Amino acid sequence: MIKRIGFQGVAPCSVILNFDVTPEVMTARLLHRAKTSGRADDNEETIKKRLQTFQTHSKPVVDHFQSKCLTICAEKNPDEIFKEVESCLDALVTKK
Repeated sequence: MIKRIGFQGVAPCSVILNFDVTPEVMTARLLHRAKTSGRADDNEETIKKRLQTFQTHSKPVVDHFQSKCLTICAEKNPDEIFKEVESCLDALVTKK
């Protein structure tokens, strides 16, 4: 985790967009993607490993920067998620 936070010396972190989605929804989406992506690694076993890797390596970084997180509910449809991201980014640009 120290290395991941070490980037602060290069570029300070002012905000993190955190896309919040349950493992069940993420798994279903990735399995659906597997039907068209042609990726051999879009299977349940690999997806479980990816989710575990996120929990082990990335989640502690997100937790460390919790005060800088803008959490977006990513269980909605893509258009709704985009609107929420756009709204967050517009608010950041307006602040500056």
